[in-house]
Amino acid sequence: MRKTLPILLVTSLLLLMCAQEDERAIIENVEKRLESVNSYRIVGRINWSVGNESGSFEFRMYFVKPDRMRLEQNSSVIVVNGSERWMCDDRHVFHSNRGEDEAVDFFTHYLELMKRQEGRVSGYETVLGRNCVVIEFEKENTAEWVERVWVDRNEWYIVRAEVGAVLETPEGNVTAKQTVEVLEVEFNPDLSPSLFMPCGDARKAIYLS
Repeated sequence: MRKTLPILLVTSLLLLMCAQEDERAIIENVEKRLESVNSYRIVGRINWSVGNESGSFEFRMYFVKPDRMRLEQNSSVIVVNGSERWMCDDRHVFHSNRGEDEAVDFFTHYLELMKRQEGRVSGYETVLGRNCVVIEFEKENTAEWVERVWVDRNEWYIVRAEVGAVLETPEGNVTAKQTVEVLEVEFNPDLSPSLFMPCGDARKAIYLS
């Protein structure tokens, strides 16, 4: 009994802390933090699974408000500058218009998913060296949703997110799962405009309508 009492006290205190911390207040803190961010640089990692297939890759992302983004993953590059999108690899250059609903801001995209779903604080964890609060969300019958999010309690940014999405395939709809992690982040860096110029040789670009 003497050994179990301290454990019970710690568990009870953790439960009380979770109950007192409101997920909506946390989301508001994240939103306020992003209001002060005009640009960022990210090194991230995505672990994904679709059916019996799975994989992992790292990426780099550069973003400047309101709508300039550069995403680098191995030899592939995607650049969005306003209404235009460029996609390049070692052999191809594609140019197209950006869709009206296409997200280019990494943090705001996941924040909007969090805002529309019901959630609750489920605990606290140290993730990638960051002191985080964990929020679990109820699944929605939508094309994309968040399941769990880890938020840095000091800097108020999303460190990790577990996300689900429904993908349309010729064989029917399948559910994809991914865990997105922010390994490194720098807020409000001075990013060169050249990062958001068309990638590859624009003269050889294939236009996608």
